[in-house]
Order: sequence, then C-alpha cells, then structure tokens
Amino acid sequence: MPYSWLMRSWMSARWISMDKLKEGQNNPKICVWPDEDKDGQPLPKRCRAGEKRKRDSATVSSASVKSVSCAPSTSTTEDTVIIENFDSLIQDVRDLLGSGVEQPFPSDWRNRQTTSLENWTVMRPFMVNNMLSSEKPKEGVCHHCGHNAAVVMCRDCLPRSLYCSACDLSTHEALVLHNRASMVEGFFRHLPPSTFVQQHEEGKFSYHEKDCMLPIVPPCCDCSTGQTSFSKGKPVILIGMNGRYNLFLPSVNCSCGKTLPVTISDLVESGYWPATVNFETLYLVDLFTTYEDLKITAPGMSRQAFVSMLECRTKLFGRSGKICGDTMQRAFLEWAYAKFEVDELSQVQHFQCPACTPSILAVAVDGNRKLYRLKANQGT
Repeated sequence: MPYSWLMRSWMSARWISMDKLKEGQNNPKICVWPDEDKDGQPLPKRCRAGEKRKRDSATVSSASVKSVSCAPSTSTTEDTVIIENFDSLIQDVRDLLGSGVEQPFPSDWRNRQTTSLENWTVMRPFMVNNMLSSEKPKEGVCHHCGHNAAVVMCRDCLPRSLYCSACDLSTHEALVLHNRASMVEGFFRHLPPSTFVQQHEEGKFSYHEKDCMLPIVPPCCDCSTGQTSFSKGKPVILIGMNGRYNLFLPSVNCSCGKTLPVTISDLVESGYWPATVNFETLYLVDLFTTYEDLKITAPGMSRQAFVSMLECRTKLFGRSGKICGDTMQRAFLEWAYAKFEVDELSQVQHFQCPACTPSILAVAVDGNRKLYRLKANQGT
C-alpha cells in the first residue's frame, strides 16, 4: 500500500479539536468520515461563502497517528505498523544515498585527461609566443647561393626554404605550384606564382610580373636529335587543393622546326583532368580523389561548401579568382565515370559484399550504395 495514499486517507478524517479535550471534556473521540462515492473516493465539499478551507499538513508523525484512534475501525494497529515500516524503509534509502556510499576511484582515462589538460595549461603562453615569433621574418642569407640576402621564403622547399631574388626566379620558374612569401616589407606577404621580387642596385626591392607555364610531361618529337624549348601558349586555369592558379599552357618547339601541341593525353598523363574538351580549365586529379574521400566519410558535406573552402585557400596564398561549382561537378562526374570504366576493365569490385558471395540473394539499391562494402571492410 503506498505511503502517500495511506497518509491522505488518514488526513481526510475530521477530528474533534484537541484543545477541547485538554479543557476537561471526557467525551469519547468521535471519528467523522467524509462522504464517499461508490468507488470509495471522498466527495468534494462546497466551501461556505466567506470561509477559507484550511489545508491539512502534508506530514503526520507516527506518534500523532498512534494517539488518535477511531472507534468503529479495527485495523488501526496494522496501519500503524505499515507506517513505521515505511518510515524505516525511507530512512534506509537515505542512508544508502548519503555520505556512507564509497566514491569510485578515478579511472586511468580521467587521470590522463587531467594530466593532459594541466600540461596544455602550462604550455599555452609558450605556444602563443612561438606563434607570434614565427610570423616575424628572420634575416639570413640564401640557402642556395650562400651569400645574397634572403628575400623570399617557400615552405614547400623545406629544409632549404630561404631564397634570394635570383635563386627564387630560377628555381620557381618550373615549380609554379609552390606557395611563396616575400620578406622585404618586414612581414610575410604571400606571392602568386606570377609575381617575383627584383633587387635594385640601391638595395631596394620591387615586385614584377612574369608568365608562368603549366608544368606538364613534354610531348616527344619524332626526331631523335632534336631539342625542345617551351614558349607561352593560351591561358589556362588550374584548380587544386590550394585553390586556383592562373597559368599558361606551354607550347613545345623542337629544334627540327616542329611545334608540338599539348593534347588531352599529355594533360591526363601529367595528372590533370580537363573541365571541357577545349581544356580552358583543368583540375588536379588529387583534388577529385580528396573530394571523393570526403563525400564517402562525410556524406552531408555540400559541393558549394567545398568550393568555398577552395576559394578561401586561393586568397590565403595571395592569388585571386572565382571557382565555378557547376563546372567542377560536371568534371568530377566525368572523371568518376572514366574511373568506373577503368575499374571494370581491371575487374576491381569496390562494392562486393562478402555476405552475399558467391550468389547475391537480395539487392537494395539505396542500401547497397550507402553501406560502402570496400576491401578494407571484408574482414569485418
């Protein structure tokens, strides 16, 4: 029997005031029971006008319940025992939930996390100072010639990252995809591949522009003794993981007098994928493979968000230009189709299910496509 229901049943009875009993009245204690319906529930009483009903106390001690007895009732002793049992049970639960319960020892994972947080708290000011000092160019000599003052830093050429103006021009004429930064103004200024630093006799520096050609595998001429040279061709846009590059297609000239045009086969062999049949825009194949991996591991990523990230990286490295998301999507789908055909010819099964081998029992178009049964998951 619930304790709350029992207390409400006891409190619903109306008793004669104990003050009158103390004054000397010897009348017996009269128990007045409220009116009940057929289900045994008390009927609501109408309040008299101008009177306020007194709310009964929510708690009644067991001693007060013992001191009052009802004449027509014969189960008073049993109810009192039940109340005492409930009181003892509640006290036992409070003891269990109190301070007597032993606290568990912290786990090793919590200790490691606490130690790591303390170490990083000590290291944070030191790391902030290191970040600030790394943004300040350091004076030094060129790592390649060894005697001229360094004016350009290229982090893609580590560990020999400092260049003078002459060494920078000769080295990065072919390495146009490197991210360079000048140091002549007292801070790092990112340079596009078409900009170089020129030093004057007075010791001053200035920025100049040059034509940068797309690095490709040069086509071969039929002659065996001819030597090839490169000249500027039509402009082309190259898009990679570091954003957009504005370059020129090279025109290959042989000493035998022939001019070798750059074809789509030369571009694909060099690691590029054309956006159109006239290849005014090219994409690095590494960009498509990275985008494919991101679509598999993060299916909720949108194409527009990926293109926005590429545009941010373009501005970060000192370059400019927009990237068309629709053109990239079309080129990616063409690349994915060509890759699928090559995998079919090579008999590569990316979506082979070990549970359905050798005969497939059922096919769910959406399910089989979304579960990605790759070779790495065949052992699971």
